[in-house]
Amino acid sequence: MTTQTFSAAGIRWDLGDLFASHEDPRIEATLRGCHERARAFAEAHRGTIAIAGGPPPARLLAAIRELEALHTDLSRVGAFADLLYAGDTSQPEVRDLEEKVELSTTEIGNLLLFFELEWMDLPDDAAERLLAHPTLAGYRHYLLRLRQYRPHRSEAPPKMRKSCKRNEKELAARFGNSQRARRARGFSLAERALVRG
Repeated sequence: MTTQTFSAAGIRWDLGDLFASHEDPRIEATLRGCHERARAFAEAHRGTIAIAGGPPPARLLAAIRELEALHTDLSRVGAFADLLYAGDTSQPEVRDLEEKVELSTTEIGNLLLFFELEWMDLPDDAAERLLAHPTLAGYRHYLLRLRQYRPHRSEAPPKMRKSCKRNEKELAARFGNSQRARRARGFSLAERALVRG
């Protein structure tokens, strides 16, 4: 009887479709660009979601698409760093890139966290009107998924909610580092938005 052995020795992923190497200047450019876009997004949309009656459907759609595009670009860097690291964990430059991408993604996530929190804070009647609007039909599943967490947020005592808001960035960073949050970080919106229904 012949015994088969399996080994991944010598096998390397071809990641050229993402970036040329860990030194590819496009990595830094992408991270910097995503950070700048996240700042601009926060300046443009913070305080415009959880408003009386909710935001206009077209405005909410534009914000979601902007987020989706940002996360798509960010996920390319995250996927490259993760696959490179998975292929060879012994290289210090690869570990450095992994840590750099992890940190940058957490910082960007902190800037964008307000969007999901404001959507959860929107009263049910306003949210239901938006969910039923044909303009947002393609992202209904994504928006519904976010609303599932609303009870956990609204049931907290006022003092606790105030404390939570004060520590949102700390909590987001903690989540970003837990479970190595790699794919939750960059793929979260892109994947959920693509599962539309």
